Amino acid sequence: MVWGQRLDATTRLTSFAPDSAAASYTFEIGGGTLGLYLNFQDDKYSYWEHRTPSNKSVAYAVLGSGGLKLFDGNSRKIGQILANGRDRAEPVRFLALDGTGNLDMYYYYYNSTEGTAYRYRSSYRAIDSLCDLPLPCGPNQVCTPSNNDTCLALPEKNQGRNHTGFCDGSYGSDQTEMVELDRVDTVLKTASQRTGLSKEGCAGACTEACSCSAALYCQGTCSHYGVVGGARQVGGGGGDEYCSYWVKVSKKEGDGRCGKSSSLVKKLLLFGEVVDVLAITLILGGLLYYFLRVRKKRGSSEPDH
Repeated sequence: MVWGQRLDATTRLTSFAPDSAAASYTFEIGGGTLGLYLNFQDDKYSYWEHRTPSNKSVAYAVLGSGGLKLFDGNSRKIGQILANGRDRAEPVRFLALDGTGNLDMYYYYYNSTEGTAYRYRSSYRAIDSLCDLPLPCGPNQVCTPSNNDTCLALPEKNQGRNHTGFCDGSYGSDQTEMVELDRVDTVLKTASQRTGLSKEGCAGACTEACSCSAALYCQGTCSHYGVVGGARQVGGGGGDEYCSYWVKVSKKEGDGRCGKSSSLVKKLLLFGEVVDVLAITLILGGLLYYFLRVRKKRGSSEPDH
């Protein structure tokens, strides 16, 4: 979006996540809110928003030299997202939604002291922390703000187990389980939330829904997600005052009722096959012995010439 360009409620900025073909990001205007959204398959999640004073409805936005100006339906300015670059004398040149889902404004910069060439420098960034981005580590990983924002794989007991694809017919609810991640929540927000469920009820409802890959239970509100994304470590010692984040995993063979019954069936089938082979061997052996015995008797009963 370049200087002077207009964005209204019927248009949006879009970028695509380089590490996930199913994910894209959009910057949209809706009512009194400007928002950033993660679009994953058929689902949409909010992860950043800017509200106007008194929640006044925004009809359109125009990129100006000092930032993004917001206007109502009567073309009256009702707000602005200011650029805050170090060189405030330089006007904003363009606004971009990058491949991480972050929103930036850029100005043209020349360092006369270092003699570097002209280049664009960011004067505004909507999200400062890596762990506040929607997919900072890609799907199925957890971002930790310690150690300069690093990415951690899901706990070892969950590695090598599916976290998506539960609707392809390969899994039933008895072949999956929910695992709670300690001191983890997500930056993603769903449009539809459920109340009146316990923490265990929220996780259990996700188990029953094949489209659900993760669940967040926070202050009596249950949210379901089709992607394990935006997961981040949070401080605190746990307990009811903190949110509870769960991920769905496929059961390992031998885990739970499904794994045990599957293993038992395999053993019974193998035992049955062994019994069948032994029975057939005994029958064939008995028939062969019978024919040889009859033939021998016939040979001994014939008169000598």
